[in-house]
Amino acid sequence: MAPGSNLDLSGSYSRTSPSSSSSSLDIILDSLPSPPPTPISPPVDQVSVDNLQAQVNALNDQLTEIQLRSRAELHYYVQRIQELEIHAMHAFEHVSEI
Repeated sequence: MAPGSNLDLSGSYSRTSPSSSSSSLDIILDSLPSPPPTPISPPVDQVSVDNLQAQVNALNDQLTEIQLRSRAELHYYVQRIQELEIHAMHAFEHVSEI
């Protein structure tokens, strides 16, 4: 197809001046969405950041302590259950001997 010519609906070419047609770049630029608005927020000072980080660290320490305590309690209860199972097994053996 020759530059500056367009194929119309009838299938014939028509000459157009370059200034009257949109360039590919114009079409692409027109189809791009506008950038999102930038949020307006107050600046955060370093003291606030440091305070938040200290709180995060303290919560992380608490979580670690809770996890360790939970594991210890789980181990304790598993041992008690095993002891009860052994005790129950011995009791059933004793009853079945009678």
